[in-house]
Amino acid sequence: MADFTNVEVTDTFDQWRIKTNQLGSDFIAFESQVADDIANIDLSNLVTLSTNQTISGNKTFSGDSKFTGGVDLNGSIVTTYTAEGVTNYAIELGLGKTGNIQSFIDFHATGGSADYDARVFRSSSGTFEISQRGSGPLYLNTTDGANIELYSNSATNEGARNNIYYDADVHLFRSVDGSGPKVYIDNGTILLILLVVLMLILLVQVPPINLL
Repeated sequence: MADFTNVEVTDTFDQWRIKTNQLGSDFIAFESQVADDIANIDLSNLVTLSTNQTISGNKTFSGDSKFTGGVDLNGSIVTTYTAEGVTNYAIELGLGKTGNIQSFIDFHATGGSADYDARVFRSSSGTFEISQRGSGPLYLNTTDGANIELYSNSATNEGARNNIYYDADVHLFRSVDGSGPKVYIDNGTILLILLVVLMLILLVQVPPINLL
């Protein structure tokens, strides 16, 4: 290896030549070594930009991550697509799975529950549940005068008696077509138990009962 670290500006040409006479051969050797190192790189363990790959280890990203396509999280899909001229943003839990499975989203807010503080749950038996833990109430809120409408499988028939409609203008729960029992609420609120009782009455389609 040429020793050119001690080359001085005051050196004569012969002194400079003697100190750097190996420089050319050193560059040639270095180039050959680099070529060998590149040839021996195991590309199978490198992440590429345009090929399909599986990464088995955990990765931590400290900055924001943006995905322009869908993200498949072991069968749960986060995606965006356009259908019938409308752009859709969707989270599909368990999409493509076969057999009966359970899907849910857990919310953690207090740090005191190891499982969940609130949960939206679809069981393998077909039931759907919204759960709230703790002593706090479960609210169903609307704003700007929006109504609350609860439909059974006959939602296409707005005159069906087993649909429940909250009229925000007059503060009452009733069937959509106005038939059946009505519950008037002076301040626009109602205990959840009253809503459940009214739903049961409408589902069994008993004759109209004046609850006032």
